[in-house]
Amino acid sequence: MNRTIGRRSVAAGLTAALAAGTGLRDADFTLTATLWWGVPGDFLRICEGDEVVFTQALTSQAMPQRASLLVTGKPNGTYAYRAELVNRRGATSSGVHTVTVNDASPGRPALSSDNWDGDGAYTVTANLWWGTNATSWELTEDGVTVASGSLTAATPRAQRVDIPLTARPLGTHVYVITFANAQGETTSQPLEVPVRR
Repeated sequence: MNRTIGRRSVAAGLTAALAAGTGLRDADFTLTATLWWGVPGDFLRICEGDEVVFTQALTSQAMPQRASLLVTGKPNGTYAYRAELVNRRGATSSGVHTVTVNDASPGRPALSSDNWDGDGAYTVTANLWWGTNATSWELTEDGVTVASGSLTAATPRAQRVDIPLTARPLGTHVYVITFANAQGETTSQPLEVPVRR
């Protein structure tokens, strides 16, 4: 924390908290800048990298001074933020606070099938047991899309898709499902389903 230089504000501390309370480092989080002591600021800026993404006037001069920003829709990645407190004498910047987002894309779905008898009619099931939810899905068979649809997101609850398939030709078919949302997509491990009759 920087000490007062002339009559500039002391640097505010910058913290980040998960917005949804799920324990996931997902696309949404809250940044909070707090000045606990020192010369107060007139307004606060929050920068992502070198770009100002938030400005708020600080109407109260009482300590602590605090302002928060809800950040939403960030894809997976690492983001650098800093706070600047500004008064008539100038600006004082906090240190850089990094936020890592690694759960913005959907969790990884797992595939299974019920083709116990080896015929050409069976159901392929995709389960996402826990994690960031998807809003859409797409199933491929041997690299070709055979089904797709939408999902209702309720992170971090489980999601399930049952895809009935009929008249599949003889041979071993490889299925892959992709779960997607606005921040990205996640693909399952391949599932091989043999059709013997």
